[in-house]
Amino acid sequence: MLKDSAWERALKYLVSRPRTEKQIRDYLVSKRYEDEEIEETVERLKAANYINDDDFARGFARARAEYKYHGRYRILRDLAVRGITGDAAKERVEEMLKPEDVEGQMEKAVAKWIRTRGRPANLKELTRLHNFLFRLGYEPALINKKIMDFKNGNEER
Repeated sequence: MLKDSAWERALKYLVSRPRTEKQIRDYLVSKRYEDEEIEETVERLKAANYINDDDFARGFARARAEYKYHGRYRILRDLAVRGITGDAAKERVEEMLKPEDVEGQMEKAVAKWIRTRGRPANLKELTRLHNFLFRLGYEPALINKKIMDFKNGNEER
């Protein structure tokens, strides 16, 4: 049986969705390609603009913020797992999730929580809401403010 070239294998891997350079490298390593062939393939993919970490980070941050209501910390952590770290990741997240938009995004996440689980009626449910928002990557100060609003009955119904 003939082994696909690293180029062909990488193209097949890219068909389903965009990938980062790190994801392509990890995938090709897992398929036991030689380092030289991996390097050649990655450079060729970059030259053809099939992989572009900057574009990936921008699209990933937008999708996670708009559709999954993830906060800044969660998006940065998820980008780091995919091999995008440092200033590039921070810039893309700041582009897509402006500080003035964060509270609105968190409100959407809370509304989703209420739709699926109901309004938090006791301390245990407030703790669960807090943990939910924390896992989504929102700043602790913002979360605590929202939880205090619920505790004090200041939350709109």
